[in-house]
Amino acid sequence: MTIIIIPCFNEEKRILKTLQSIKNGQIENISFLFVDDGSVDRTASIISSFLSDKISLLRLKKNLGKGFAIKRGFEYLKTKGCSESYASFGYMDADLPITLSELNLMISKVASSSRDMVYACRREGKLRVKRRFGRGSISLFFWICC
Repeated sequence: MTIIIIPCFNEEKRILKTLQSIKNGQIENISFLFVDDGSVDRTASIISSFLSDKISLLRLKKNLGKGFAIKRGFEYLKTKGCSESYASFGYMDADLPITLSELNLMISKVASSSRDMVYACRREGKLRVKRRFGRGSISLFFWICC
């Protein structure tokens, strides 16, 4: 069994599509923990309407950022005793940057091999990533310096 943590903040315009994809998708042995990072819109209430054995929600009182939301999700699973119930863990963005079939493939690759980690990137293929002006040069700067 695998659990995917999905941090979200003010995603009411996109989260419904994600939840419908999960509900209608061909997924086996995968659960999703949505971590609402202090959203002030309807994100949490939309997720709440989809709660099931595959979809759960953790609400944080205030926005502390994506990294903190992911960390808090892992801590939540550990305190609930869930960490022993799952063979693998992961996280992904709320807009499902990969398809559920690709997610299933990555999980099966980990399960059937000695791999400890799988990483996916939006840069390959024909999918165009929209970035704010200057973000690419800042990323390049950190890539060169680090």
